[in-house]
Amino acid sequence: MKRNVILALIVLSLVTSNVFSSGSAESSKADDSKSKFELVVAFDAVDSVSWAKGIRRFAEIAQEKSNGRLTFKIYSGGQMGSQKQVLENMQLGAVHMTYTFEPLSVWVPEIDAYSFLYMFKDIEHLRRVDNGPVGAELKQLVVDKAGFRPIMSFVREARQLTMNKPVYSINDVIGKKIRVTQSSAIIQSWEAIGARPVPMAMGEVFSALQQGVIDGQENPLSVIYARKVYEANKYVAMTNHQYSLVWVLIAEDTFKALPKDLQQVVLDAAREAEAFEHEIAKQEWAAMQATLESNGVVFTQPDVTGFRAATKDVYKSFPELARFVEKIYATE
Repeated sequence: MKRNVILALIVLSLVTSNVFSSGSAESSKADDSKSKFELVVAFDAVDSVSWAKGIRRFAEIAQEKSNGRLTFKIYSGGQMGSQKQVLENMQLGAVHMTYTFEPLSVWVPEIDAYSFLYMFKDIEHLRRVDNGPVGAELKQLVVDKAGFRPIMSFVREARQLTMNKPVYSINDVIGKKIRVTQSSAIIQSWEAIGARPVPMAMGEVFSALQQGVIDGQENPLSVIYARKVYEANKYVAMTNHQYSLVWVLIAEDTFKALPKDLQQVVLDAAREAEAFEHEIAKQEWAAMQATLESNGVVFTQPDVTGFRAATKDVYKSFPELARFVEKIYATE
């Protein structure tokens, strides 16, 4: 499988370099109105998830608005590897678009300011921050440091904790191996709780749960359902410990290679697709708990007082993030 992914990326690299040679910044001196561009989009979500639906809607809108000058090849479900692998291949030019968030901290550690547990009051608070000065500054850092341009944000519902036993308080988590995303802020937050955080690609989680490599994991209910985590972890603790998002990215070199009118098409399509994704996501969230319960999931409502107390000062260990965190706390 790994070999097939590598071979596919080599082929895509050759194909996409040819695609952009006919519509690059150099050739735009000729007739931009006739240039055509095929963008390769790769991500790890399965097609039933709202993020995947949002990206596919973006592609439909962009193709329509460009009169077919923009087309898209979409590889979902991790066909092109983990989020980090896809980002690395975006830098090589083999992939042009994806969604992600936490793995960007390898290039832009400042984005970890979004990652501290119990920092955002609710989803709307997160959206206000992301659409305001803090979000604008962090997104520009991603452009400048990593070469990726965030063009839309897909907000996740609150993250919950799944375990192989019921969780009623922080005491039920101490010493347990919990899969987390690759983020220093998140790892230290779970360490402060007393858990043993294990960074791991989402594609590896199900088998790790089945084999007992980890005791639990944390994700929004929609991901728990889409990835069938409940088949390995039947207990979901409604900790509401983190409101988070993913940014949909386009490689900055790819964006700059597009003629100005197609750059605007991409941005306009992104705005429409973001609104579309937000609406279908809300509908999915509303029905998700009942759906999981019908699949045998047992929900608990743990006392989160201990979780909050354990994590409230974690950000102080990251002085380079403190000014962002304090601005977030100050945002109404």
